[in-house]
Amino acid sequence: MSAEYVPRCRSSPELATQFLASLSSNLILLLLSVYLFPVVLSGVQVTAYLVSVLAQARLSQTATPTASSNQQTSAWLLFTRKPTKSLTFWIFPALLVVFGSILYSVSDNTIGSIQAPFPSALDHTYDSTNNSRFDIVISMYTESPESVKTMIESLKTTSFLQTITPNVIVYTKDPHANLELLKSSTGADTIYQLENLGREGGTYLHHIVSKWDNLAEQTLFIQAHAHNIRELLPRINDYLVAGTGMLSLGFTGVTCDCNSCTDRWGWEDKWEVIPRLYEKIYDKTCDDNTQVLMSYKGQFVASGRRIRGISKAIYEDLLAAIASRDGWSHDAHYVIGPDSGDNPYFGFTVERIWGLLMQCTDLRVAYRCPSLLSGMGRAGKVEDCQCLDDVRE
Repeated sequence: MSAEYVPRCRSSPELATQFLASLSSNLILLLLSVYLFPVVLSGVQVTAYLVSVLAQARLSQTATPTASSNQQTSAWLLFTRKPTKSLTFWIFPALLVVFGSILYSVSDNTIGSIQAPFPSALDHTYDSTNNSRFDIVISMYTESPESVKTMIESLKTTSFLQTITPNVIVYTKDPHANLELLKSSTGADTIYQLENLGREGGTYLHHIVSKWDNLAEQTLFIQAHAHNIRELLPRINDYLVAGTGMLSLGFTGVTCDCNSCTDRWGWEDKWEVIPRLYEKIYDKTCDDNTQVLMSYKGQFVASGRRIRGISKAIYEDLLAAIASRDGWSHDAHYVIGPDSGDNPYFGFTVERIWGLLMQCTDLRVAYRCPSLLSGMGRAGKVEDCQCLDDVRE
């Protein structure tokens, strides 16, 4: 045998030590993260992680030592070849099974430890027999009628909406709009004209207040130029069902402290609207641990029973504030940036409180719901992203 011959070994003590150290540190950090920040780990995720770890172990098995360590490695192999094989085929899988079980357990315990939301006070006396099964309410200004028509047609092709006949209502705030022409060019069933005040939030509040006794069983509130329509349609397709009570169609997973609500986009509840609404809705004050689930982008689905689950006066007060040209909602001490009747800064607050108004404060939604871009995974459920009105809530 040549002196230059380098034996191909099954493993090396250095690689084994490095692998075990890396595996242990990674798992400790992962377990700590899962414990501190509630998450949901699917079987696919854990399995993929374990497979990658096993692959790394196999790679470390077949590594070839450098020439400088040949003598040391050859000597080590004489004594450790059999234990290393045993380690590979028995100890590693055993460790991975144990750690996998711990991951599942920590995840389940963490999600399960989240305080259950207060029961939603749905209006079970509301009779929608003579009302629309489903309304699509669109807030429009000077957007292209053709693009609105395309959006409407796309919405109607989603899995649930294609089984019914939605009623399309367009509210235009364009003072020069030709209502008959707009109706035919958009394909809407009804067109209303409103004064250009209060952004889309004012439009939705106006609809709720004016149609209080004729609200549809479910209503999709959306802007004429919808945000992220490419991801929005799959969200509707995956999650909208007959039992949907409140389904936000914007950013997911954003919560805040009820008594000091802020978000990463620079918005702050300086008016203390959220703790005041919370007290009116739930008849109790926020404590230091109360978290509220936020809504974004001014697009969501809500049921008539859930909308009417709180006092109509709450919606009327919000409408008066957002559609005003002056008053407390325009106080310069609280406003940041441009503020006017047609573009009130208070509109950003209304955009964020639809979940609270619809009594959808289940924090499990924040942790379970995937992003618009991700979409529902194989193990996903419709309740992951919404508050349901049926028994599954």
